[in-house]
Amino acid sequence: MKNKNLYLLVMAIFFAIGIQSAFGQNPFWNSDVNVKPESGKYYKNVRTAVAYDGTVYLGRLSADSPAGPYIRWEVFKSADGGKTWNDFLSGTVGSSDYTAFDMITAGENASDFRLYVARAYVNDTETKLRASKYTADGTSTNLSFDNFLETPFSSSRGFVSLSWATDSRKPNYVSSPYSISLAASVSTPGIDRVICWTTNIPSGSFFEKELYSTFNFVGDVDATIGVDDYKSDFGRLGVVFMIKSNEGDENGKLYTRFVYPDNGDETSSPGPYQVGDDDYIYSSPTIAMSQVISVGSGPGIDDIRTLVAYSKQTGSGNKDVVFSYSDDMIGNEPSFTALTTIDGDSGDQMNPHMIFDPLFNNFLLTYNKASAKTLPYMLKGLNSTLAETFYVFKSNYRDATSNPASPIQPRVEMNNSKSNAVFAWNDDYLSMFDAEYSLGVSDTELSSLMVYPNPTKGLLNISSDKEISSVEFINMVGQTVKKDTQITNGKTDISSLTQGTYVMKIVYKNGSSERTKIIKK
Repeated sequence: MKNKNLYLLVMAIFFAIGIQSAFGQNPFWNSDVNVKPESGKYYKNVRTAVAYDGTVYLGRLSADSPAGPYIRWEVFKSADGGKTWNDFLSGTVGSSDYTAFDMITAGENASDFRLYVARAYVNDTETKLRASKYTADGTSTNLSFDNFLETPFSSSRGFVSLSWATDSRKPNYVSSPYSISLAASVSTPGIDRVICWTTNIPSGSFFEKELYSTFNFVGDVDATIGVDDYKSDFGRLGVVFMIKSNEGDENGKLYTRFVYPDNGDETSSPGPYQVGDDDYIYSSPTIAMSQVISVGSGPGIDDIRTLVAYSKQTGSGNKDVVFSYSDDMIGNEPSFTALTTIDGDSGDQMNPHMIFDPLFNNFLLTYNKASAKTLPYMLKGLNSTLAETFYVFKSNYRDATSNPASPIQPRVEMNNSKSNAVFAWNDDYLSMFDAEYSLGVSDTELSSLMVYPNPTKGLLNISSDKEISSVEFINMVGQTVKKDTQITNGKTDISSLTQGTYVMKIVYKNGSSERTKIIKK
């Protein structure tokens, strides 16, 4: 028995090395795609979102000059992983200036899939938030807080920032089918506020919750949902936001707030909690919370690990990208005073964006390294407390003489059907898209493979330009536990497998193969 156990341990180690080779090697990138450029137009607030089946959406605000007004919002759709794009949604409200925009996908199959879009505008008479959800064919339904009108009114104030959050990638057991939330920062004469709307019944009404109010000025806001199956029915909705001393200030103090994402009720430790300390000035916060299957041990397991990344201004005036983190969000008060520098090179590093990917249990972060005119990308393991190796997915992203009016704000999302990260960013007259490929395909042959839904309870859809010979499923100790040589209509059923993580090997009739990671629920 001891020899058998030793053999399995050795096999597990070698298999883990193989997995790291397959999924942890330096990624390579598709060619950048300039998404639907239009002569004379300028863009900001570029966002990307990915559906359960790999369909990619890119949204943005559009103007006729870099200074605005940004009079149009628009969303495009790609069915081939971001190579080609088609018009999907758009809108204007007279000559109104759109000040904020965000979108997110939710749902793990065709019946419950929705694209949620929020946009806010200001004009000579009102500042208003519009919020809708869309099916894959573009059918729209206004949400219960659509047409939210903020008062008192000022044409120079309005909604500053919007951020969606969902637990759709890994719902809690009681989610039905998922929770969805929107956080907003809004500035009006006399008082500024941070508000959220949240529900775990997407077909019903949303609960409204004021998270913070101040006589100072609000800045950027970012929201996320952390999930823990065993200690918290609905996980936590975490919101990070910036409070500024004056309207034109780019910097300010950061705070977090935590509520339940089903109804907005206060958690046992709701905050607000200050992020960082008083020695520096901070900006551009982003928050991510773990959504994990409760197996193993260590920080983030049977818990919700929370990371907040942001830009920190140093004594020399340069900006570094740093993060603060807190564990045991269920049983204790969080603390975000400690910080770790991710990038402290000379010059400015700013505008980070971060998500948690429950498919690989990694935090994914990107930011604008303005000093080198590059856009780095970093993976941070769930249990890691240190800055880790990062890659540059876009170098020399603009001409050295360019001085964009809108800040370059890269965004990262996860395409579960392809097991890769996707990126979007704006540069005034460009809105760009790129995707990571690290599935073992050759550098000269980009993968067309899509596998969805992932995670799955049983049925998997497989889409590829190449003819499939067989698929194999390999457990975490290197054993092939299922092989299917009869792929009918691009489908295979793994309902007989136990819950857990598997490597899916797809063998093509031309002799090549690819691997991707699958989670069986």
